[in-house]
Amino acid sequence: MDDHGLTQLIDVPTRNQNTLDLLITNLPNKIMRSETIPGISDHDIVYSELDINPVTHKQLPRKIPLYKKARWDSIGKEMDELHCNISRMAVNKETVETLWETFITTLQKSIKTHIPHKTTKTKDNSPWITAEIRHMIKRRDRLYKRKKKSNHTEDINKFKKCKHQVQRMLRQAYWTYIEGIIDPQTEENKDPTDSTPQATSKRLFTFIKHRKKDNSSIIGLKDKGILYKEPAQKAKILNNQFHSVF
Repeated sequence: MDDHGLTQLIDVPTRNQNTLDLLITNLPNKIMRSETIPGISDHDIVYSELDINPVTHKQLPRKIPLYKKARWDSIGKEMDELHCNISRMAVNKETVETLWETFITTLQKSIKTHIPHKTTKTKDNSPWITAEIRHMIKRRDRLYKRKKKSNHTEDINKFKKCKHQVQRMLRQAYWTYIEGIIDPQTEENKDPTDSTPQATSKRLFTFIKHRKKDNSSIIGLKDKGILYKEPAQKAKILNNQFHSVF
């Protein structure tokens, strides 16, 4: 189960002292409640509540600093001036809040002025889909509409042929892309901008991250077999746990 990313959720005996009835999933955050109740035989009933509503986690656009292009000399000079300014303010017995506000405001202004930023894309695309494949996909869709409208044998055969060609091209492009990530020396996919080991490793782990089916954010907490996702509920569970220990 560990090799395939699966989780076994039943942790109590279901027949005498043995745990024979299992609940295995690759989406543990979707199991809202899991418990056992008395059954009509010598096996207990595994009762579970699942959240089957589809949730799409869209990556919002965000700015990323480009530290390689930063003007560090200018930032250093401004930080030296900031140090002298805060020292004078401390001598004049300014409050801690005033010192902190001066520090954070000046630092953020310096970062915004001397470090360029770029905006990330709003969604994850399929980088192995080329312009040729997109052209074939559009052609396949046009043939599908024509086939549905006319229902002629010739149009049906053209659509099937184009459909199989698109599937074959997608599979070949996908596995060629995977080979290019795992083996960057592949000449067909060698990208001069991704020749370094760091760039290759980043592409590999980005691909693995996008293949995950579960949300990578802070997961919920279970209390008495019930999964809680709201921040206030999770805080209460942690508070009760710490209170019982300390």
